[in-house]
Amino acid sequence: MSTSTTSPTSIGTFVRRRFPCGHRTGQRAQILTTTTTPARDHFLVIYHDGDTELLPIETPDHHYEFGPAPTYWSS
Repeated sequence: MSTSTTSPTSIGTFVRRRFPCGHRTGQRAQILTTTTTPARDHFLVIYHDGDTELLPIETPDHHYEFGPAPTYWSS
């Protein structure tokens, strides 16, 4: 699958983890915003079922894949 040339921090961009690190690895989510904690920056994302999660922004092009909305996305 090809990845998007959209900036990884763009609101509305779809993202998924490339490496196992949680129960939703490999599932597409939409970036709602970015946020900063004392430790690091995060993407605040929402999944197709309404679940939200903070994903740490660590070398985005190595840890994440960015691309179009998945066909099952219903929001």
